[in-house]
Amino acid sequence: MGEYLSHGDRGPQCVRHVPSAENTYTGILEVEPKYIEAAKGCGMSSFQTLVRVELPLAMPVIISGLRMAAIYTVSWAVLASMIGLGGLGDFVYRGTSSNNNTLILLGAIPAAILAVIFGLVIDLLQKRVTPRGLRKEAGK
Repeated sequence: MGEYLSHGDRGPQCVRHVPSAENTYTGILEVEPKYIEAAKGCGMSSFQTLVRVELPLAMPVIISGLRMAAIYTVSWAVLASMIGLGGLGDFVYRGTSSNNNTLILLGAIPAAILAVIFGLVIDLLQKRVTPRGLRKEAGK
C-alpha cells in the first residue's frame, strides 16, 4: 500500500506553497480598483475580470512567490538531512563533521546549481506570462 507519510514528511510541501499563496493573494489585492472598474464597465463578469485583468496584473508578484517557493525547496534538499531524510545536506553535514571540504562542496555546489537553474527557469516563465506592458524593459 505504499509508505505512510508522517506529518513531518509533509512539512516541506506545506512550507513551499505559502509564498505562492501569499503572493497570489497580495498580487490580486494590489490591483488598482480603476482597472477592475474599467473591466466591469466593459461588461466583464467577475470571472472574466479575474482571469483577464487581475491575474495578468498580479503576475509579477505571483511569480516572485513562485521563485521564493523554489528556493525554499532547494534549501529543504540540504536541510532534510538534519532530520534524517537524506538529500544533498548529507554531504554538507558529513563534510563539516569530518572537516572535509570536498564533501561540503559535493553538497553545496549541486544545491547552488539547482537554485540558479530554478531561478533561470522562473525568469523564463515570468517573461512568458507577464503582459508586455508590465515588463521592465517595456519602457525602453
